[in-house]
Amino acid sequence: MEERFIPQMIINYHAAQRDISVEEIGVGSFVIVTWGKNTIESLAATTSAKLSVHWLYPQRNPLYTATIHNQRVSFIQAPVGAAGTIMMMEELIAWGAHTLLGLGWAGSLQAFAPIGMLLIPAKCICEEGTSSHYMDTRAGISPDHSWLKMMQIAARDEGIEVLSSAQWTMDALY
Repeated sequence: MEERFIPQMIINYHAAQRDISVEEIGVGSFVIVTWGKNTIESLAATTSAKLSVHWLYPQRNPLYTATIHNQRVSFIQAPVGAAGTIMMMEELIAWGAHTLLGLGWAGSLQAFAPIGMLLIPAKCICEEGTSSHYMDTRAGISPDHSWLKMMQIAARDEGIEVLSSAQWTMDALY
């Protein structure tokens, strides 16, 4: 099927309406996506990140960018829900993001994963309604192995207890 409407069209339209280049939006190649206002504000303050004045959704879903170890890193507050998050991630990729990392919260069905424990998905069982439109999710999906290892080592080096196991994504909040 031929694509008729792609994220790059929104990006180009947005930039043209404001008479700016796509680069002036300021999206870093590495983006941390989170869903909480306090989290995004803490990340921005900790890194002295600057708010993008040209971002498409500045009030509802702010985008901040900082330079960390000589790399532009962006932080964004995504909308709650798979469809809204994926829409924004598609646009971030069209703006130049290459790596996206989700930082959020999860419920637990297991006593060995109490509130406050750091969870790093080793695999995701996808039952929300969006992932299967992008890939075959019947067997689950897994993160890049080198990223998984790097995050586990970083947590261990900081003395943070971490659980890496399969996780379940779904649309039901409760």
